[in-house]
Amino acid sequence: MTSALRRQVYIVKEGCPVQPWSEELVQRYHISVRWFATANDCLEALRECPCALMVVALDGGSDAELRLLMQANQLHPLMLSIAVVNIGDVHMAVRAMQAGARDCVEKPADGEWWLLAVEKAAARWQRTQHHSNGVLTETEKFVLRQVLAGKTSKEIAWMLHRSPRTVEVHRTHIIQKLGVSSTVDLIRHAVTLELQDALPSS
Repeated sequence: MTSALRRQVYIVKEGCPVQPWSEELVQRYHISVRWFATANDCLEALRECPCALMVVALDGGSDAELRLLMQANQLHPLMLSIAVVNIGDVHMAVRAMQAGARDCVEKPADGEWWLLAVEKAAARWQRTQHHSNGVLTETEKFVLRQVLAGKTSKEIAWMLHRSPRTVEVHRTHIIQKLGVSSTVDLIRHAVTLELQDALPSS
């Protein structure tokens, strides 16, 4: 899987409020943009390789697009996805987030959100590439399990016979490898990535 393939942005549906800044994106982030007429076309591309960011427009009957969000999240849990919904359509926004969208944007939308989304995707891509594509070491899995169990760095350090500073370094590596920014996102990735051995036992 080449880096060029991973650094693509997939956009689904005509009428999606994304400005055609492909040339600027390629120059600034080395990310190319691919447009798909249907959710199925996009899913086929995702099965071949992940993208850095997927933008999906959701209209009235968007079952295919909602399924795409769910399946994309299962295939590539570290991939960013944004759902574009009609203004005031809270119901669809909730369904999109439940399906796995990381964020929702209302139409009509200005171009600022689009550039911010690409910047966020590029930053996450660089972090995950720099840190072994999200693969955790056994020690990091242990630390993650303890973090999810509510243990402090000091408590984890005592269990590992290490300093709290060392545990903080492990925690930083976990966050960077999984490309997350919050505890909720961390839990979601831990579950989605099927790190059962990194989860607290019931």
